[in-house]
Amino acid sequence: MKKYFLCFLGCLAAIGMASAQSTRPVHWVHGLNGSSTTWNFHKSYFESARRIDGPASYNSTGLTNLGVVSYSNAVRSAMIPNANAIAIGHSMGGVTVRDIARYDAINSTTTFGGFIAAGAPLTGAKILNSISNGSAENFILNGVDEIVRGPATALGLYNFFVAGEPVISSVLLIKSIRKGILKFFLGSFDFPLNDTHAGSAFGVQTFDDLKENSAYMNAVNTFSGPYKDRLFIYGNESSPIHWRLASSTLKSGSGASWTSTDDEYLVNLASNFRSVYNTQNTLNITAAILAYSTFNFGVGAGHTYMASQWRKGRDWLDMSESYWAGLIGAHGTTYYAGMIDTYEDQCDMPRFEECFGNGDDPVTVDCEDCTVVPVTYAVWIPTQTGSDGLVAVYSQLAEGTPWAVSSGRTYQAVNVNHMEMRGHTHMTTELSHCFDRLDFFSTPLW
Repeated sequence: MKKYFLCFLGCLAAIGMASAQSTRPVHWVHGLNGSSTTWNFHKSYFESARRIDGPASYNSTGLTNLGVVSYSNAVRSAMIPNANAIAIGHSMGGVTVRDIARYDAINSTTTFGGFIAAGAPLTGAKILNSISNGSAENFILNGVDEIVRGPATALGLYNFFVAGEPVISSVLLIKSIRKGILKFFLGSFDFPLNDTHAGSAFGVQTFDDLKENSAYMNAVNTFSGPYKDRLFIYGNESSPIHWRLASSTLKSGSGASWTSTDDEYLVNLASNFRSVYNTQNTLNITAAILAYSTFNFGVGAGHTYMASQWRKGRDWLDMSESYWAGLIGAHGTTYYAGMIDTYEDQCDMPRFEECFGNGDDPVTVDCEDCTVVPVTYAVWIPTQTGSDGLVAVYSQLAEGTPWAVSSGRTYQAVNVNHMEMRGHTHMTTELSHCFDRLDFFSTPLW
């Protein structure tokens, strides 16, 4: 009897050891026009660190442009149903795994037990609405228009040596924002942001599905449940969000880990251009004051006008992040930041053009009323509500919908933008926190 009892204990121990060493499947689902390598960094890391048996990452690039439901059906059909499995989706991939969860609830099936949505536009991506209504392209065109004004007033060799490089590069800088949206889709940042090109880039149905207040979003966000276990990871990029997002397109698609400086290239470039534009504004104001002090009103009027044109480019660079935040739905309120002293012309622009002509020597008209005077302005700084540079935090957290979860089930990827989420080490940290939970998502280390 003792021998049988010891044998029984040995069997229990063996079963326990096998259970302790068992793995769980984790499905890594890519977003719009991603590929099987999209999640490579985190997939490899966590399969080595945790008791995870990750199925092959889904390579459904050609299906993401057919709409959320079509992509969801393709991904679901490729999964082996397992109530212990976790699905992790980035961007459209996050919307997709939520759609599969809804399908399971409607059809009383179990494809997986719970999901993690990372940087997913769960209430829609407002930038797509902004593309559709023309405001996104107007943002680009207005930036180009404002950025060329200062250099356009310059003369001769000055225009070539001083203004030429900043204006060409800064226009490309502004257009890089297009590239941040269309990269890998159309292969160029010179296509206008409109329905036609966005439809070509994302697929007409997908472009429509992922908008805020689309028929798809309204249907899924009024779903009455039941709901699977779910966690949300939201990217919250630091300022300036638009230049960081555009910078990250230079590395996006790589399976390598991101570094802290990968999103800084265009940030530094924009800062340098801002310095050039501000310097030209200051130099022209100084020249105008000197000219007026010697009663050379025509020359003074010309420099004042040129200063005003350089300021337009500088001010657009200063305000561009706020404009972009509005396009993606992350624009908050404004707050008073104090007063600023500057100089301004005393007559209107037509008078400046009359006094200064078309870039030649001042014409012989009475310009004594065109002077530069000191002025003081109140400065109001716009705030942002938080975003990953492309999707506002409220959408990443499904706020205002039945899918929303308590704060204890959300994780913030600090200083991570939308393009970085697949490989940033801050995302590694937040995914580790998800796996460290003491609930369904608990996944031990090896």
